[in-house]
Amino acid sequence: ILHIYNMITTLECCGYTRVEGVVATFYHDVVYDVIAVDNEERSAGVAMGLLKLLAVDEVSIYLIRRLILSTKQHKAKSNDEKLFIDADMSILASSHVEYDSYAKNIRQEYLVFSDETYIPIRIQFIEGLLGRERVFLTEEFKAQEVLARKNLQRELKRLQVHV
Repeated sequence: ILHIYNMITTLECCGYTRVEGVVATFYHDVVYDVIAVDNEERSAGVAMGLLKLLAVDEVSIYLIRRLILSTKQHKAKSNDEKLFIDADMSILASSHVEYDSYAKNIRQEYLVFSDETYIPIRIQFIEGLLGRERVFLTEEFKAQEVLARKNLQRELKRLQVHV
């Protein structure tokens, strides 16, 4: 719930007021199985099913689906998608205390995996983010880039000790 609240607040602070962004926020992680590879597709499917029952227009349903699916690979075609992804990833630029809590919570979510499996995968994810020209995709998040990189580098160093 905190993640949803943070995303909606972040979107509002960036001036994104489209209701589709709020709906997509509520549904983007509705299916969250750490072993599955189709969480985003299944989450989008749940959202689309309900929205069709509620007779929401097709244009809004399409945008909500696109927003949800954009979080799979953190790649975007539109500015809406870029901002949505950045809001989803905004925890990366939080205070070090909040970030460390987030990292600890991520590990808890993935307890089905041993450290021998989890740590290299998490290192690969972090290195992938750090290897990008920019962690965040939008100008709205440009100022948070340095803090996000510091948090990611700190977590990476902690993880590399265990490899």
